Amino acid sequence: MPLISIILRKSYAGAHYGMLDKGIGADLVAAAQKWLQARGIGSLRVRCNAVRDRAHRFYERLGFRLTKSQKVFDIAVDAPLKRLKSV
Repeated sequence: MPLISIILRKSYAGAHYGMLDKGIGADLVAAAQKWLQARGIGSLRVRCNAVRDRAHRFYERLGFRLTKSQKVFDIAVDAPLKRLKSV
């Protein structure tokens, strides 16, 4: 499956400029759908942070359905790894 990413930070999405609830997000998704359809790509996947409840509701109202949840784990590259016990 081809992967195309558009990353919208909160400030770019209009949250700091009084642009929420103006239909811009829905228009952007509609434009992405049209662009993808023209290229023969049959689905659109959106990822958003687990704490962004407003964004989740937005996508659900557009017709998206939740298909996956995940956890992300990080460690500093200079952090020592813990030893695992043999089973």
